[in-house]
Amino acid sequence: MKATVDRLLNYMRSDYADECESMVCGIWSANGQIELRCGFTLRWDHELRQRTYRIPAESAATDLERAHLIAAAFASWRSEIEHVIVGFRDRPPVPSDHE
Repeated sequence: MKATVDRLLNYMRSDYADECESMVCGIWSANGQIELRCGFTLRWDHELRQRTYRIPAESAATDLERAHLIAAAFASWRSEIEHVIVGFRDRPPVPSDHE
């Protein structure tokens, strides 16, 4: 499953190279769950935004089913990143001290 996470993370890093200065995601198995611990920082504010996605292990019996659920978690994370980026783009510009 780590290979799936790494592949999806590399796609997202490529897609958001202009907006994100860092993007990480690790996979853990704990308490009968698969956990994806994801985070990113935007180039504009350098604030770390973190999110943990928990997938019950019994919801996916095969590697293919687990890969689909991991892809769904990444799709949700992508939506969250898009939401934050749009929020920054919609902000009025900050006045400069030189104006």
